[in-house]
This record gives sequence, C-alpha cells and structure tokens, in this order.
Amino acid sequence: MSAPPPPQLAPPSASVWVEYRNPQGRPYWYHTIDKRSVWDKPVELKTPRERALDSTPWREYKSGDRSYYVHAETKQSTWTLPPEVKQLLEQFGGGESTPSAAAAAAAPPLVGPNGSVTPHGGTPSLPAAARMGGASGGPGMASPMAHVASPLAPGFSAASPMHHQQHHPIDPAAGPVRPPPGYGAGPGYGPGGPAGVRPHGPPPGFSPPGPASTTMPVRPSPGFDAGHARSHQPAPAPAALDGRPGRPGGPFRGDQNSAEAAFISLLEQKKVDVDWTWEVTMRAIITEPLYKALKTIAERKNAFAKYIERLKRQRAEERAQRLEQLRPVFRAMVTGKDSRVKPYHSFATFKKLCGHQPGFREARDDDEARAAYDAVIREVQEAEAASQREIRHRNMDMLMSLLKTFEADVLTRWRDAHRTVLESDEYAQDAHLKTMDVADMLIVFDEHMNGIEKEATEAQRRQEAAQRRKERKNRDEYKKLLVELKERGELTTRSTWGQVFDKVKDDGRFLRLVGQAGSSPLDLFHDMVDDLDRLVERHIGAVQAQLAKTGNEVKQTTTYDEFASWLAPSGARSPPSSSSSSSSAAAAASSLPGEADLRVVFHHLHATVMQRLADERRRAERRRRHAIDDLRYAFKKIDAPPLDVDAPLDEVLPRLADLKEYRQLEGDREAVEVAWDREGQGAARGGDDESEEEEGQV
Repeated sequence: MSAPPPPQLAPPSASVWVEYRNPQGRPYWYHTIDKRSVWDKPVELKTPRERALDSTPWREYKSGDRSYYVHAETKQSTWTLPPEVKQLLEQFGGGESTPSAAAAAAAPPLVGPNGSVTPHGGTPSLPAAARMGGASGGPGMASPMAHVASPLAPGFSAASPMHHQQHHPIDPAAGPVRPPPGYGAGPGYGPGGPAGVRPHGPPPGFSPPGPASTTMPVRPSPGFDAGHARSHQPAPAPAALDGRPGRPGGPFRGDQNSAEAAFISLLEQKKVDVDWTWEVTMRAIITEPLYKALKTIAERKNAFAKYIERLKRQRAEERAQRLEQLRPVFRAMVTGKDSRVKPYHSFATFKKLCGHQPGFREARDDDEARAAYDAVIREVQEAEAASQREIRHRNMDMLMSLLKTFEADVLTRWRDAHRTVLESDEYAQDAHLKTMDVADMLIVFDEHMNGIEKEATEAQRRQEAAQRRKERKNRDEYKKLLVELKERGELTTRSTWGQVFDKVKDDGRFLRLVGQAGSSPLDLFHDMVDDLDRLVERHIGAVQAQLAKTGNEVKQTTTYDEFASWLAPSGARSPPSSSSSSSSAAAAASSLPGEADLRVVFHHLHATVMQRLADERRRAERRRRHAIDDLRYAFKKIDAPPLDVDAPLDEVLPRLADLKEYRQLEGDREAVEVAWDREGQGAARGGDDESEEEEGQV
C-alpha cells in the first residue's frame, strides 16, 4: 500500500502538466509542481470523449501500425472496434474514428528529447526551456536525456497496463508489442486469435530491442525507494518494463529496488490484504505483466513479505490513531455523570446501554468499539484499583497507630485487641476505617505483635548478655584469687581441693561464683592445677640442669630464697678466665623462668622432696611392722623349753640372740618390746591370737 500523495500546492489544471517523449518516442507527462512523471495521460488533459472511453472495460493496444482491443475483465481481444466504444464515439460526433486519433488530437504539444516543442502533426518549435520561461533547472530544460538508469515512475499504474496504450499511441518504429495475457481467448476467435497475431507470444517479425542507451530518471512515489530518485533533474520519464515503449510483458530493465517497488505496486493495485496467503496472491497477480518484474520466486516472496509487514504496520498505526480518537468519546460514555456502565460490565452490556449514542456510532465496527471500550475500562479499573490501594494503605497505617496506643505484650490475643479497636473512639469516628477488611486488620495486628515480640526478644537478649558479662567477671575475680594463692605458695601442683577450699570458703569472690552457670569453683581450681603442671613440665628440666651444675639439691629444709640464690647468675661461681663457661652459664640462666614461674617450680620440687620423704617414712614403718610380726612368729618356734610369755623381756633375751628375726631388730629395743608385749597379749586372748597375727601381716 503506497503512501498518500504529496499535498497539492495549487489547484490541478492542464497548465501544470508538460508532455515529453522518451528516446524511443513514447510520450509521458511531467507535473511541474509535484515533480512527478506518469505514463497515463492526466485526467485534466483528457477530453470528455476520453473520459467516457475510460468508463468502458476495453483497452487499446498496438501491434505494429494496427490497433487491437482487450476487455480488462474477460481478457477478450478483438481487432475490430468494440460496439460500446463505437457507440460512445458516435455520441461525441465524427472526425475521429479511433480513440488513438482522439487522443492525438487532444494532446498538448510534445517536448522532444532535445527540448524542442512539437505540436501533434506540426513541426518543432522553440525549446521547452524557452516556453517554460528559461528557468535553470526547470521542467522544460534539455537535461531529461541524462544517461542514467530510471526506476519506475511513481504515477505508473501496474494494475491495468492496457489502459496506458489507450491514450499513448505506440511509435511503429519501436516494433511490435506482446498482446496482453488472455489475448485471443474471447468468443468469436479461434485458438490463434485474430489473423496474424499469436495468442501468447510476440507477433510475427518481433525482435527484442537492445537496452536503451538513454533513459531518464524519475521521482518515485512516497511508497517506493527514494534513493533512486533524482528530483533535481527536470521532466524524468517513466522507465519502460523492457527498455522499449508499449511492451508490458518483457523483462524489467531497472535495478533491484525499482523492480521490487514495481512488484509491490502490483500488490497494492490488486488490493492484497494482510490475511492473503502467497498462494492466493500468486493466483491473483500471475497473469499481470509486473509479476515478472522480479525474476525469481524467492524475490517475489520476499517482496510479498515486506508488503504484508508494511501493511500490518500501517494497519496497526491506523488502529492506534483511531483508538486515540475514540478513547475520549468512550471515556465520556463510561465515566459520565449519567452513565450506567460499571467497570465490570462486558462489551455486550455496554453496547446495550450505549449503542444508541452518537459516540458509539463513531466506531467503524464492533471490533473497533470493543477495543476502545476495553482500553477505557482498563483505565477505569486501574484508577479504581489505585484508589482502593491508597485507601487500604491509609487504613492500615491508621490501625497501626491506633494499636500502638494500647497496652500490649507478647501474650495479647487478637480477640482482645479487636474488641479494643472496635470500642475505641477513633474507629467509630473514621468512616474509611469502618470499611477495613478483617483480613487487613489481622495483617496489621500480626505486624504489630511481631514488633512487640522483637522488642521483647531484644530486651531478653540484652538481659542475658548482661548476666553473662556479670558471670564472666565473677570467674575472672575467682581466678585472681587462685593466682594469689599460687604466688603465696598455697596452691601448687600437689595441692588438693580440700586444702584450697579451707582458704577460700569465706572469700566474697568465691561466694559470688558459687551457684552461677558455667564453670564452677572446683572446675577453675582443676584448670589452675593443670596450668601449673604444664608450667612445671616446661621449666623443670632447665632448673634441674642448673641445680646439677651448681651441685645443689632441694631438701626438706630448703627455702625459696636459698633456692633462688642457687639459680641466680654469679660471676664468683665461674672461673674468670673461662669465657666459654661464662657464656654457657649466661645462656643457661637466660633459659630459666621468671620469678613467678620459678616460685612455682620451687614449690613443686620442695613438695616432691616432702612427698618422697613421707613415702620413705611410710615404707620404713611398714618394714618395721613386718619385722615385729616376724619376730612374734619366731617366738612360737622356740619350744625347748617354750618361752614364758609372762617372763620379763630381759630374761628371754639371751634365748633370742640366735634368731634371725631378732637380729633384724637388734638395734631397735622398742620394736622388740612391742613384739614381746603383743606375744603376751596374744597368749592371754587364746584363739584370737592367730587372727590378730594374720591381720598384722597384711
């Protein structure tokens, strides 16, 4: 579908049209205002007889110097003048026997290729440039013969090529032309058509002419490719389909864009619509000459697709423009003061209510009215939805403010809060709040309770953090108490909890720690002892190595000051001349722990010594006890005569001198007396003596 023609700058008249001839002698007309060229004789230049002839379906064509006529609808062809045409010619009077003669008589003077003006049947006169006023670059200047290729003229009508020949006699020198499709198929003719003419091929003697060496550019219509127009060149001639005039069926000699534009113009003339398929379109245009403007099926399909796409786009733009024009009218019918249309009404209901109004009849059809109504209803629904959202958000904000004025905690229930809201003055006085949906009220209440729970959770978290901080401080204070005991030597690696408990049971730092969560005082005590063990294990090797070098040993009576003096670096202990010994002693001293750790090591070593002495005393006591029991058994072995248990010890000592058991206790008078006393006591008890002896050996 081509774009609309440019607006007329002046009322159309015969004076704005100038006739020219191309190099082959074919006439065309140039519009001096619109700057366009056409093959058809303009309506303004036609005589009343020619206009009457245009109303008939017959079109005139030339074959050499003979004319034949083709019916545009039935494709019937005849060499004789059709009765309808003959009747019209008789109505307008004699003097012209054929339409071509009438056209030649009514035509204006011709402007030849060199610019000269030649009346029909006369001799050339002044050049056209002089007749047009001599304006440089005007339509009548002699430049139409520029040697450039010419695309199809915008005024060229491809739907009815036979119509062009009715008003443009063909120069006999141009050679014969091809009859239109369907020629010779009418009634009254045989398969070959009129004598001397073949139905679907060139007439006898036809030879394809060579390409025209001089063709003239034209200005394309707005619907064609404007890149091939040369509007600054005056009086361009429309391009012939094959380079010679009057032959609509030959190959197109223009460029690809011009050929595509010519094919699209054929689609426009055939009124191909957007719902046409390629098969339907091809059946409608395949008999037209411009069907062969494009050479291949692929090119034709591509041009067809472009045409359909452009047509769809134009239709969409037209629909959008129409919709914009109808929208205010339909909006007034929908939202007017007296309108009974509701946003939920269907188009059928709207048509029943408003179909009689003038605004509804402005739409071309129901589809257009439905589109306008749907657009307006969508706007109304969106506006109503926006208003409802605004009211809903306002009500939710008001209810939230109202709930915040009430006393509520994490245990507040919805029914209690709802009853309180309904009984409040704010709710009773607010008309919008009364329309609030219960579901929205529940949403606001849930949000409010989430805020309260969040605040309560945050307060509890702060309280727990404060409690943990307090407990940590209590543990730190108790640890300081244990460190003080360690520094005083009251807490060592050998200390027991019972010993430490007696020292801390009345201290406030211990009492504040008792009962709280986390580590207990006993746990912290064990942690301290473990730390001391690790410290001693880390330093005791270096201390003992230093003590071995100095020849000192920690004993039961050794004090810490004495112990520290042994480990302190002293120049008197090393020979002055021995620098290597001094450096080794200094290195050993540097590996010793500090005073606090050294005190811990001393307490450990001293406790170890004390423990060793205690163990030795226990072992010695045990050996002594076993020796006493052995001596008692030896008393029983003397039977010649048996010992008198009631006799004093001094009386029986001579008899004991030979006993091995006695010799083990010979230096221990007290142990021998204990053994003799127990022997006497056992004899007095009788049967219990053995059990006592057995028990004593354990």
